[in-house]
Amino acid sequence: MAALTAEARFVDPEIEKSPVIQVKMAAVPGKADSLLPRGKTWKLVWHDEFDGAEIDKTKWMCRESFWGQDFPAFAHDFGGVEMTGETAKLHLVRKGDDFSSPHLQTGSLTYDIPKDSTGFWPFGTYRKPLFMKKYGYFEIRCRLPKNSGWHAAFWLQAPGVGATPDPAVSGVETDIMETYRLVSDGIVVGGNGWNGYGKNSCWFDHFAWKHEETADGWHNYGCDWTPEGYTFYCDGKKVGEQNYPVSHVEEFLLVSTEPGGYRKAGNDGGLSAGRRTWGKPDERLFKAQLPDFFEVDYVRVYDAVPKPEPKLDRPPETELRAWVDAAWKRVMKEFYSPKTGGIYVCAPKDVQPARDFPGGLLKPELGYGKGLEDCAINGGVALSGLVDAYAVTKDQAYAADAAKIARGLLNLVNAHPYKGFVARGLCVEDGTSICRLSSRDQVTHWAHGLWRYWRSGLVPDELKAPIRAAFADVAGLMERNVTEANGWNFLQADGTPDPRGICKMRETMPHEAARLAMVYAAAGEITGDAKWTKLYRSLREEALDGSCRLANLSEKDISRWMPSYTLLQMNTSLEVLLGIEKSVKFRAKIISAMVTCARQARARAKSIRGNDSRWLCGCAEVHLAQQMVPRDAFVWSGFQQAILANAIVHTPADKVGACRAVHLFAAYWRARFGGDL
Repeated sequence: MAALTAEARFVDPEIEKSPVIQVKMAAVPGKADSLLPRGKTWKLVWHDEFDGAEIDKTKWMCRESFWGQDFPAFAHDFGGVEMTGETAKLHLVRKGDDFSSPHLQTGSLTYDIPKDSTGFWPFGTYRKPLFMKKYGYFEIRCRLPKNSGWHAAFWLQAPGVGATPDPAVSGVETDIMETYRLVSDGIVVGGNGWNGYGKNSCWFDHFAWKHEETADGWHNYGCDWTPEGYTFYCDGKKVGEQNYPVSHVEEFLLVSTEPGGYRKAGNDGGLSAGRRTWGKPDERLFKAQLPDFFEVDYVRVYDAVPKPEPKLDRPPETELRAWVDAAWKRVMKEFYSPKTGGIYVCAPKDVQPARDFPGGLLKPELGYGKGLEDCAINGGVALSGLVDAYAVTKDQAYAADAAKIARGLLNLVNAHPYKGFVARGLCVEDGTSICRLSSRDQVTHWAHGLWRYWRSGLVPDELKAPIRAAFADVAGLMERNVTEANGWNFLQADGTPDPRGICKMRETMPHEAARLAMVYAAAGEITGDAKWTKLYRSLREEALDGSCRLANLSEKDISRWMPSYTLLQMNTSLEVLLGIEKSVKFRAKIISAMVTCARQARARAKSIRGNDSRWLCGCAEVHLAQQMVPRDAFVWSGFQQAILANAIVHTPADKVGACRAVHLFAAYWRARFGGDL
């Protein structure tokens, strides 16, 4: 119900910097072009050009009631609608001390229909919708009102929104644009709400963008609604993205205006059942310079023409399983150190020798140290894969290997004297020396792997206390070091500044925004200490809003700043939060950000195929990032599965490196755990 929503929380500065990315399409001869999302073929399926002498009543009806009662703010019988022959003007109408304006719709909300007083049924006679649509691109070209105190909106609503606990079948309100903050703040807002308008009502948090006036005052607003979410546009720019929950039912369109104040009556906002009185007009309306109107040039609805996925043959399951088994055996034989429990990127005997670690810390000029640069990443990814492998096979060999890798991850925190510091790896020769510089990426996979292991039921009793203690220590280091004075950085092992900025945990890029929150959330669950849960909740909104900002980054910035491993690490951190978070609203934000990330991974997978990337293992990372998203929100398609299957056998198992083997092992077993491949 437009403008009943919570206030928009922030304006993302990335929107102002974003380029025009929509393409023009001449849809109707003699009329202005549509602006449509690129990359798809569009077909016009419904439209109104508002070029008649009268409003087309085969396409539009008036909303005149609110919560089953006649509502004075809504003009009746198309009052206030002026047809110019080229456009429709929806006027603010004043009669004495009362105001009203038109509220056009192509269907109706069940709860607004006046009740039939002769029976017990709480609703009145249904009106057959004039137009309903599921998925597509919904566009309006319009000029906005000039005065405050009333607002205009273009939005979608389902007849039974909130009728069930599942918005997928009850519908989602999608506010493509609303102007209630246009005059006061210079911004336009949009976003989604679901679960109706009572105590269970949930709003994603409307996003906002700065209103930039055009030379002629005309603006294009639109929303691309797909089974995976909603992408919002203004004047050719992408201004927002919300991907969960998604309505999978037909909804009707609304082109609405409303004077403010009338809903505000008593203590309940005018929503009491059976209310017979309403609030008073917004005081600003009495100062409005009339005429004032919301002018509409057209409303158009498009379907995206289906585009079949490419065909790609894939190896048989027997070949995939044989490769995965052989590759894992190679990892444990060639790259795993029984002494430290670490998985190295070279043979353990070739890892940087102890003489290069004076005082237990690697000489800075030697970088991260040969072979030990990513033990925390490889161990965390491997442990997550072993959890899935055991869940599918119940093979005790996987449980035994999981315990070995978990001990190795614990050693990265406990074997050296720097409490709570997650080292990249340990010197094999002495088992204690480390590189003084770690990274948030190492911490991310360390925490994720042990968190999934903790939840798996595989943890032997003797490891439970050490895991609890390690998470408490790591969270404690974050609490001590990640401060504004330290630039939100957890610092090097010896407390000296991080020279590369890779240990920064706040005020980061979107793919890094949830890392600190993830550590605290996991520590709270594993230790049972409410202190860490409280810290997580204090950062939750910042972390999730920051993660959702990925949707507004330009492709150029994403390409520049986000190698494939960042996509995996983003969804790795969000998977932990999703597993712990209970709030419907925050879970929706987590999943929405995960879908945005997975889309980037899906696009990138087509070009990576089975090739190695510069860092780590892109050909597996792009699939793991997709696999982590809940199945009701994102589909890891058959084509993508085939790409992974071919990547698995791309390199012979007897020659594969540790990092590639570990990541493809994890991707294979995550796929099997999900019922794919």
